[in-house]
Amino acid sequence: MFDIYDTSTYSEAPDGYITYNGEEIIGRHGAITVKTVTEMILEMEHFFKARNPEFKMSKEGINEFIGKLYKLTLQPKQTEKTESQIRKDWISDDIKAMVDLQGKPLSRERQGKIQVIRDSEFVLIKHFPEDVRKKIKDIFITCLRKREPKYRIRQEIFYLDNATTLNWDCYFFVEYELAIAGSIAYIYDELYTSKPGEKIYFKRFEQIDDITCKKCKKLNGTIVLWSDVPLDNNKIKDEYADYAIWDDRFTEKKSKIPFTWCCDNCRGAWIRYYPNI
Repeated sequence: MFDIYDTSTYSEAPDGYITYNGEEIIGRHGAITVKTVTEMILEMEHFFKARNPEFKMSKEGINEFIGKLYKLTLQPKQTEKTESQIRKDWISDDIKAMVDLQGKPLSRERQGKIQVIRDSEFVLIKHFPEDVRKKIKDIFITCLRKREPKYRIRQEIFYLDNATTLNWDCYFFVEYELAIAGSIAYIYDELYTSKPGEKIYFKRFEQIDDITCKKCKKLNGTIVLWSDVPLDNNKIKDEYADYAIWDDRFTEKKSKIPFTWCCDNCRGAWIRYYPNI
């Protein structure tokens, strides 16, 4: 059904389009390319290999993943703006106009990460001088625009650390900020492409290991409903969700089920949940 490559042989994902019965799969933002899907698979494989060096994505698992992606995203190609795009685009025009070193436009996912990083308050280093935090933010944005790997971001911050004598371990900080940026960008794009009045659910997936805190472990598998505004209480009555979440990064009303994740040491993400699928 699908022509899937052995991702372990690629450092750069190949070009081309995922097809189904000879037809291109069309997602919310255009045709789904082999490059985009392969990059997603490589990211997942890297994530799990970091925890188990022997882990490898099987061809059967990849095909199952593509099959679910097909069911969730396939739709007729549309040239005009649809009602699902009534929400204002959350990515600024100057970021959408960014290009990489070869002059190629950045992917929507990368644009989103840059937007979140630029808007971030960097709470983990809020005690740093403002000029230093700005330089660190510029490093993130520049490296993301150039499509450089995470180690390059850490390296550049390490050089800055030596120059400013901050004496801190930036490894965890870079992992934390990039993971949060990816999670928030994903949520915002799901909101942006949703239909007016549509209930938008997310399900929590936590990395469960020895260092994951008890609170985060309990959060794993929780289904929540998105709220555009902060609520007085995030405990709700709903057919599928017991809680609501909202963007609590910059609000006084903090959700008990957080928009990002519970603590600095744990990892997790919200994935769009479709009750009828």
